[in-house]
Amino acid sequence: MYQVLLYSGGIYKFDEFVEFVEDCGGLVLKKDSFYISRGEYYLGEEIRVLIIIPIQEKEKTVKMAQELKGKIETVDLEFEEKSKILSCLVVYDFLNNKLQPLEKEKIDENLTCHCNFQICEDSKTKCFFPDLEGIIETMVDLQLLVVQVKNGKKEYLLKSNEN
Repeated sequence: MYQVLLYSGGIYKFDEFVEFVEDCGGLVLKKDSFYISRGEYYLGEEIRVLIIIPIQEKEKTVKMAQELKGKIETVDLEFEEKSKILSCLVVYDFLNNKLQPLEKEKIDENLTCHCNFQICEDSKTKCFFPDLEGIIETMVDLQLLVVQVKNGKKEYLLKSNEN
């Protein structure tokens, strides 16, 4: 099972934190940077990041954040918000193994049941998957996916797999 968390902290060694999250099977969804100043004096840059991690990795993630002088907060989400965010992880996981861009229809027909991510544990139906087009557009907005147009059709590729 996965959990959505919010990391808050400085930019120092942040790339190590991102690498840690990815190594433990998680995903960094959204990163917001802001500057802290007092009057005319610049004090530093802070980051707030929405991440998804396996529940069993939460303690290690909190420890890693503390080493970087950051903190982790649990994010409480409604079922549909949680399923949409975790569905991004399912699509990300699928596309991570693909090195070429794929059309939405190709993604849809090859995407396997994601019940191992336990998204539908609270759902009355066996397998709940929100609108794939909405998931893909969310991932494009979060800059996780790159859109390419080939022969008049949109194709999607993970930003990390982009040449």
